[in-house]
Amino acid sequence: YAQHPQPIRPDFEHGQVDAVAVAPGISSTEKGVIADVIKVPFGHSIGFTVLVLCANLIMLMVALAKGGLDATENPMLGPKFDTIQSMGGRWIEDVLQGHVYLLVTQLFLPIGIIRFVLDAVFLWTSMGALERVVGFARTAAIFFCSGIIGNITGGLLLPRWLITGCGSAQFGSVSALACLYFNRNIHVPGPAIVRKGDMMVISLCVALAMLLGIFPGLDNFSQVGGLFAGYLACMAFASDSFDNRKEVYLRYSLLGVVTMGFMMLMVCVLLFLLVDINVPCDWCMKATCLPAYDW
Repeated sequence: YAQHPQPIRPDFEHGQVDAVAVAPGISSTEKGVIADVIKVPFGHSIGFTVLVLCANLIMLMVALAKGGLDATENPMLGPKFDTIQSMGGRWIEDVLQGHVYLLVTQLFLPIGIIRFVLDAVFLWTSMGALERVVGFARTAAIFFCSGIIGNITGGLLLPRWLITGCGSAQFGSVSALACLYFNRNIHVPGPAIVRKGDMMVISLCVALAMLLGIFPGLDNFSQVGGLFAGYLACMAFASDSFDNRKEVYLRYSLLGVVTMGFMMLMVCVLLFLLVDINVPCDWCMKATCLPAYDW
């Protein structure tokens, strides 16, 4: 054992952490554990997270300045729903008439002050942690893929609701973190890239977001759709973050791309071709709407 190399210590100063080196004569695939040196970047900034937060804050301020605050109609302490719709909230009839950009604009328009505060904590903890690991471009790809697929899922099940907010993309970042956590922290030796404390805070945010999803202007179906899409998007775009062996991460990436593409195709065909939005889904409304006031 005297001839075996010493374990490589984590180098936090230069933005990278190395797993423990493999001693000569020991297989790198022993017991199915990846034991090769894997470099994981920790030095990424959270520029995309900050941009999304700033865009949400600016859009909320403009909406409040334009339509005022109406807590009677909007329990999230935001403007009236007419203002939300005029500024880019998702009304599925408009989407079917060609305004597909609403599936994106709603990601930057919070429903009200209460939801924005939760979104800020959610984005800073979940998407910020994700961006520190995978970087700006891949975080943006996960954000938009999970957000759009989640929004289509919500529009499919609740076509008569005006919905806005980035809940679907937030849940996508959570499931992407879970993908990194289970595939990197558990199966790869070396320092964790997702801390347990972060996962605990994020789990609390998920519970609060699902609770707020029963209020008007929000829906849990979009969030659940984003949850599934985010995991697949992480596999598609960031699988090399938990395994840098080319043959392995290409296999993960291909699986993620194909599965996510099939999910996108399925919800689009259902929404644009097969489902009649004039026929309401009673159980969908009961499952995600608080039966109070005139909501």
